[in-house]
Amino acid sequence: MPEIQQFLLNIKNEILYVNSHIFIVAILLLFLFTATYTDLKNMKIYDKFNAVFFVTRLLIIILPFGITYQWTHLIGGLIGGLFLLIPAMVLMHKMGGDIKFMFIFGMYLGGYYTIVLLLLSCLIHFIYSIVSIFIFKRQNKKTMVPFAPFFCISYSILTLLGFLYL
Repeated sequence: MPEIQQFLLNIKNEILYVNSHIFIVAILLLFLFTATYTDLKNMKIYDKFNAVFFVTRLLIIILPFGITYQWTHLIGGLIGGLFLLIPAMVLMHKMGGDIKFMFIFGMYLGGYYTIVLLLLSCLIHFIYSIVSIFIFKRQNKKTMVPFAPFFCISYSILTLLGFLYL
């Protein structure tokens, strides 16, 4: 009898674990799609939006969702923020909202997955730029391109491929 109870408890814990991760993925996609929309429309990710995203992350840490917070999540935030901050400072680009957004997004993903997401985002952005510049002649090398859509595409691809197990 104790084996059956333990088995049922394990099933319950697995269901809660899967449901909590589906909840997190849904939150991330909601914020990604919203950031993509505002970045495409206004070339901005607003500070108020990033503040809500950050508070949501804090609530997920505090409230009992069955999701543990590890130091790798903070490292992911630092990697995400610095990965965009350093080139923006060197090249004098205005990317403040993208940098803050990626810092918070990295706090959801952790270090490893943030690096994978950023590399895939840069690869997709590079391919888009090459196609736009050389094939469609729509932009030149100085044209500003919003970066949030590439985060969204990358996260969607990685989630569909099963690489991002939060």
